Amino acid sequence: MYGPSATGKTNLCLFTAANADGKVIFIDTENTFSAERIREFNRNADLDRICLIRADSFMKQSRAIKELEVLRKVDLVIVDSMTKYYRNALQDEGKPTDDLLEQFRALRSLYKKLGCKVLITSQVYTNQDGKDIAIGGKLVRDFSKQLVRLSHGNERVLDVEKHPEKGPFKKRFRIETGKVTFF
Repeated sequence: MYGPSATGKTNLCLFTAANADGKVIFIDTENTFSAERIREFNRNADLDRICLIRADSFMKQSRAIKELEVLRKVDLVIVDSMTKYYRNALQDEGKPTDDLLEQFRALRSLYKKLGCKVLITSQVYTNQDGKDIAIGGKLVRDFSKQLVRLSHGNERVLDVEKHPEKGPFKKRFRIETGKVTFF
């Protein structure tokens, strides 16, 4: 899931975590995880089943993702945002693409081994044509079974660009106190 700032990426991650069945691993690179927001989305949410990992660098994010391979049971892994520190590493260190690729491989392996769902968010940059592009572009596209672009203007739009069964489609949505409404 990718989109500009304030399009609802983190809120949709929190909504998904609040309503997920089973164990959730939430890797927070944005420092935006909110137990209060989880409770707003689902007052009966069991916060004990959500394991929060705060990663404040690309190296810590990479380590956290790689350490997930020892898990025997998890139902959902959320990484919000997969590309925050990748963007910084690109600017500071050149090309940390191999490490991001290894993180995607580790998440895909977890999906295949345990059947758990994986939800990642990506920040964006705007190209010369004014189009928002997910940071990590080709890696994000290639490793995603579903690719969702969020946008907002007069209303928020969830644009599914890639879906294994349904193909592309769009949904408008609204984030309100305690709920997400699609229409």
